[in-house]
Amino acid sequence: MREMRRKDRLLDSADAVEILKNGEYGVLATVTEDGSPYSVPMSYAFDAESHVIYMHCSAEGGQKIDNIHFHPEVCFTIIRQTELMPEKFATRYWSANVFGSIAIIEDGPEKQKGIEAILRKYSPEYMEKGLKYIEGAIRKIHVLRLDIRRICTYLRAVPDGAIGRLGACSQSRTNCEQTIARQRDNEHGAQAECE
Repeated sequence: MREMRRKDRLLDSADAVEILKNGEYGVLATVTEDGSPYSVPMSYAFDAESHVIYMHCSAEGGQKIDNIHFHPEVCFTIIRQTELMPEKFATRYWSANVFGSIAIIEDGPEKQKGIEAILRKYSPEYMEKGLKYIEGAIRKIHVLRLDIRRICTYLRAVPDGAIGRLGACSQSRTNCEQTIARQRDNEHGAQAECE
C-alpha cells in the first residue's frame, strides 16, 4: 500500500480512537478464493488496550469465514456522523478504514472477552441478562479478532461554505499513537491521501 502523501497534516490519535470506539457498525471487506470482493456489515467492539477489534458470527460458517480461511487480510470501514448537505452538494462524514488480519477465536477466555466487549458496547444496561444469554449461545458462535496493522481516518467537513477534508494514516500498531494527527481544513479543500 502507498504511504500517506501529506504526512505534515496529522490527526489526533484520540479522533481515531473515538471513531473506533463509538461507530455503530462497520463493513468488513474480504476476498473470495476466486479473487472476488465480498463485504458484509458487522457489529463490533474496539479493545483500545489490546489494539484489536472484536466481531462475532455463527459457528456454522459461511462465505465470510471461508474467505478469512483463504485470505485473513481484511479491510474494515467505519463511518460516523453522516450528514447530507444537498444545498452544498456534499456529505459531512467521519470515517476510518482499518487494515489488518483476522483470527477466528473458537474457544477459550479470549472468546468470552470478545463477546462480552460487544455486549458491553451495544447493551450495557442489560449486562446481567446478556451474560446469561451468552452462556447458552457461546458454542454457536465464533469471535473474530481483527489485529489492527494500519488505520486511515478521514473527516470531510464543510466549514463556512468551503469544502474541506481531513485525513491521516498510521502505518502500524506501533506508530498509531504517534502518526495519526490533525490536518486542518483549508479553503481549497486539500486532502491527505491514504490508498
